[in-house]
Formats: sequence, structure tokens, C-alpha cells
Amino acid sequence: MQQYEVLYWSMACVVATALAGGAACSRLPSLRGSLFGTLALSAVVGCVAYALARTGLFADHAPILAIAAFMFCMMISSAAALVTRRLFRRR
Repeated sequence: MQQYEVLYWSMACVVATALAGGAACSRLPSLRGSLFGTLALSAVVGCVAYALARTGLFADHAPILAIAAFMFCMMISSAAALVTRRLFRRR
């Protein structure tokens, strides 16, 4: 049961990081900059996920977990950046 709890909290951290990072990247002056910022954030999250997974309970699944964290973070942070840009543009 502890393995699933570790995965749950890890993904919750990825979601929180993606939301905060997407909102922060939305403040960049251009849409292109915002999307490249979310790409950079996602790359960092993927690298950190790989480094942490290699030393933990899921060492044999580290590459797939890192790819999943990268893609998950990219999707959520991009959506957060686009929504936040639209909200700030309307005000």
C-alpha cells in the first residue's frame, strides 16, 4: 500500500508544480515564451522525477515514470498558462 501512496503524493507534487509553473510562465510577454517556459519546467520535472525514481521504490520503472511526469506536467502547465493568460488579458 505504501508504494501507491508514494506515487499518489508524487503526482500531487507534479500537479502543484505544473499549476504554479504554468501560472508563472503566463506572465511572460509572449505566448511563445510562455509555452517554451512550460516546456523548460516540464523538462526539469522529468529530470527530477527520473533522478528520484532511480533511488526509490520504483527504480526499475524510472524511465517511464520520468516520461509520464514530463508529459503530465507539460499538459497541465500549458493549460494553466493559456488559461491564466486569457484571464489576465480580459482584465
